[in-house]
Amino acid sequence: MQRIASFFTLVCLLAVGSTACEEGTPESILAADMRPVGYAGKADCPNCDPNGPNAFAQADISSRWYTPGDGWQVAFQFRNRGVMSKTDFLRPTKGDEWTKSGVFLFGYRVTRSLDADEYTYGRKAVEIEVDQLDPAQVAIGSTYLDTLGYFETERLDTHEFKLAFRMNDLTDAIDVTYYNRNYPNGRTLPASNKYSLSLPSSIFPVNVPRLLVNEPWVTAPKLPQDLEVLANAIDAGWANRAYKKFEFKNGDRVFWAAGDPWPFYIENSQGRGLLLRGSVQ
Repeated sequence: MQRIASFFTLVCLLAVGSTACEEGTPESILAADMRPVGYAGKADCPNCDPNGPNAFAQADISSRWYTPGDGWQVAFQFRNRGVMSKTDFLRPTKGDEWTKSGVFLFGYRVTRSLDADEYTYGRKAVEIEVDQLDPAQVAIGSTYLDTLGYFETERLDTHEFKLAFRMNDLTDAIDVTYYNRNYPNGRTLPASNKYSLSLPSSIFPVNVPRLLVNEPWVTAPKLPQDLEVLANAIDAGWANRAYKKFEFKNGDRVFWAAGDPWPFYIENSQGRGLLLRGSVQ
């Protein structure tokens, strides 16, 4: 990733009206029609070379950028989740205390690549889709995840089915497409790389954290108990690896292991996420 991207939280479009999309390609609207709300960070890398290699390489995470077919799973525990309806907002309480949910399973897939052009800010780019997964249908090795007893089976995606976002290899956000009952074929909103991408709430924990160049390697993070038992069950070697650690003034904490396509551990205003390393394709 060249410019190591600020945490941006891709959140569900609630103010999209009540009329469902017509059949065909996703509907798009102009950036000027967006009404930023909330507290997401902008997608940029303050100390990356804009003319250098991809952001992963600049941050010393990996020399390889995403390619179509890449996939991985993330276990996520929401903060102040409530009932996760389309009227819920995933925001901290006044005291910023944790009111944690159970652990849910989400899948990420790189669906296509885009050539560099003006739309991608002159860099190569990818599209990534996110949806909720059924633990009973996902196995790591010979172990189906539902048998571990750590995952919630409640479906959160009855209103919002999936989400797709595009970003370039400096992790600049390009656009986000929401798929829900109102827009079953998707509605695409442009995402400026110059200001915060922040819309009303989404069930999908699509937190692309910014990376920083020249950060040191550190030992494994101290995980919350709910995620630690899961990490131990799936990848016993996680505690012995080295991680890049990124901490930010807004409280975001990120730990990223070399070669991984996604941070091993994320903690931010939406919740806590753990990469299931054995799921990486």
